Amino acid sequence: IRAVTTFTGDEDNRFSTAPMNDTFIVTNGLDQPQKFSGAALLAVASDLTTTLATGAVTTSEIVFTFKDHLFLMNNTENAADCPQRVSWTNIGATEDWTAGTSGYQDLVEDVSWVVGAALLSENSAIIYKERSIVEMTWVGGHTPFRFRTQVLGTGALSKDAIDSGTGEHMVVGPDVTYAYKGGTEIE
Repeated sequence: IRAVTTFTGDEDNRFSTAPMNDTFIVTNGLDQPQKFSGAALLAVASDLTTTLATGAVTTSEIVFTFKDHLFLMNNTENAADCPQRVSWTNIGATEDWTAGTSGYQDLVEDVSWVVGAALLSENSAIIYKERSIVEMTWVGGHTPFRFRTQVLGTGALSKDAIDSGTGEHMVVGPDVTYAYKGGTEIE
């Protein structure tokens, strides 16, 4: 990937990746997300069109797919930090951020930043912030996701500190390593 396109920064920048609709999306938090697609998947790279519903061009720390939507999390929009923002595309789209079921949600119950996300079940994904755990539930319709803070006071150190298993996550948090199976308790 580094040979195909030029990313700002160096090898210390952590990449976040997600596949969707025969497209491979890569982001590093510094550059506009890149998409790789076509017959020569890694030979064709271009900026992912990221004019969001907020009207801003963005960079993002985390890219994630859930229920046929592409998500960008912990964003910088028009050079303004939005570290608690979760933005998603229209259903089935990798670049439609303004129509249909697209939208965004600011997770402001605490002051920590979004650091990662992982699927928990078919209709539930967990967003890990530095100091909280937020459940994102698929509800369908025009506003397809419901966000509910489940745990305050602990979260994850980074996206690399979350290991996803069947119906449970193992997480290295700021103070403790724990298992999370949903709900308001950690083990």
